[in-house]
Amino acid sequence: MGPWDVVSDSREHAAFGPWVDEVRTPLEVPHLYRDHPLDLRTARLVLKVPRNITRREAAAEVDLYDHLVVVRTGSLTVLSRHQDARGEPAGRPRGYLTRQVALDDVVAVHDEVDLLDGRLHVHTVDGDVVSLSYNGSARGGVQRLVEELRTGPARPAGPRGPRRADPARPSAPAPRTAPGAGAEEFTVASLDPGDVADVAVVADYRQVARQRPDLVAVAWHGRQVLRPRPTGPAGALRNLTHLLSPMTLQAALLARDGTHLEVFGRREWLVRGHRPVHSSSRLLLPLRTLERVRARPNPRYRRATDVTLQAGKAHLHLTVPTGSIAERLLRVSATWPSA
Repeated sequence: MGPWDVVSDSREHAAFGPWVDEVRTPLEVPHLYRDHPLDLRTARLVLKVPRNITRREAAAEVDLYDHLVVVRTGSLTVLSRHQDARGEPAGRPRGYLTRQVALDDVVAVHDEVDLLDGRLHVHTVDGDVVSLSYNGSARGGVQRLVEELRTGPARPAGPRGPRRADPARPSAPAPRTAPGAGAEEFTVASLDPGDVADVAVVADYRQVARQRPDLVAVAWHGRQVLRPRPTGPAGALRNLTHLLSPMTLQAALLARDGTHLEVFGRREWLVRGHRPVHSSSRLLLPLRTLERVRARPNPRYRRATDVTLQAGKAHLHLTVPTGSIAERLLRVSATWPSA
């Protein structure tokens, strides 16, 4: 270890915290990943994601960063520290895994936070998922990464053929608020959360829309209490237990621009009981990758529809109110034109 390594490791330890920092100079690259061939001049964005440990546990000799994330013009590279289920190094004490994904192959990006538990999932066309965990207080840095992935290169039409909508229900036009839309059932003015507990979902959308004026809300629904499907005598018992501990379908907002569909909501679509929900979720799907949509009634609850969005071998699952604008739009979203 040379004198520059000692200096940079000392600075790394002194600056360590829960935040996701951008790497701009070679001295800011965590020591663990310094042997990786990284060209900061050609990278669009480089982020280092810290370990979930306390400041007291952050000794100078400890590898402090779980991930180094590199976005280049055509690729995403994620370096991840080797660790076992307890978070301790596995095998080689200072080893790391390297995952590389072509931006053309990214079919969905899902960012979700529950208090300080943040998780980012990058879905690829072959069904693989590149995931990383982070401290929820550092979500701003991760949102920068999401935006970089959103602006990835467009993929030309491939051999998969035309996208298909679910033929189970006639196509419905998109609301007028969407680009090229024709229906009038939904307007931005109707974005009234109603329940104060749903304000955060609308706020998440508005925060993103301030940076992207072309992103327009096309559907919104607040949280709704669901009733179990009756199944004979057992159905009566289920209804009784649900009076004491109801199942709630969480609020969600759908938005789109000329190239992407975005879904803002909660980490879990269905939540049982009366506990408050503090989670947040943002699902981003390029319209060019969306091939097929399947919608079917939820098998356990009335007035709820399970929707599966298929992009390549990736399958994204949502639950929305039956008969809602969100359901109608999702059913035909695979046919929306993409710029």
